[in-house]
Amino acid sequence: AGHPFPTLDYASFGLGYDARARAHKVVRLLYHDGRPAGCDVYDVGAAGNWRPAASGALPPERVRMNQAGVFADGHVHWITMEHGRDGGQAIVSFSAATEEFGYVAPPPRTDVDAFRLTELAGCLGLVKSPTFPESPNNKYISIWLLTGYAAGSWEKHWHIDLIKLPPAPEVGDDFMFKGVEPLALVDGGRRVVFMSDEYQVATYSLATGTLECWSSALPRDDGD
Repeated sequence: AGHPFPTLDYASFGLGYDARARAHKVVRLLYHDGRPAGCDVYDVGAAGNWRPAASGALPPERVRMNQAGVFADGHVHWITMEHGRDGGQAIVSFSAATEEFGYVAPPPRTDVDAFRLTELAGCLGLVKSPTFPESPNNKYISIWLLTGYAAGSWEKHWHIDLIKLPPAPEVGDDFMFKGVEPLALVDGGRRVVFMSDEYQVATYSLATGTLECWSSALPRDDGD
């Protein structure tokens, strides 16, 4: 997430889609000496250069360094640095249509500090997973989905206990400890596709709590 108190200039980017204008936009948040300094927008496919956000708004606070914004439900999202609003980290949103900033309330009684943002099935998501097997307090993967964006309803929460996860020889017993990222929901939302930091891919069945190599989880061709 970068240093909690950045003193150098930095920028964070995100790609969004304005459904009203039917246009993609790149948004760039600029920081000077760790302070919000500007917000620029680039209209993809249009002649021109970076321009200020139409609303003239500045980033409300510092967002995490080296993490691109996540687009879902018409907004680009970032998690802020520590010591922002209310003294903790928060989820900041930027509307691709109105080019204004806002906040997304996290799930009840959930601290976003240990999470990172993702997008699954068109929904904004929060994911927490271990990055190394020696972590004593992170032996599980937790995924939240914001299925009701306008109402702020985080209606899905999956908790995967890695200690109880059956072994998966195809990808190795430590696959889920290798900084995995959820890529997609497949099979009608019954499986989550994960990729490790070593670029191995496997699916996790939400119904059975088992892990399978991605190739073995694909439907077979009856003609073979």
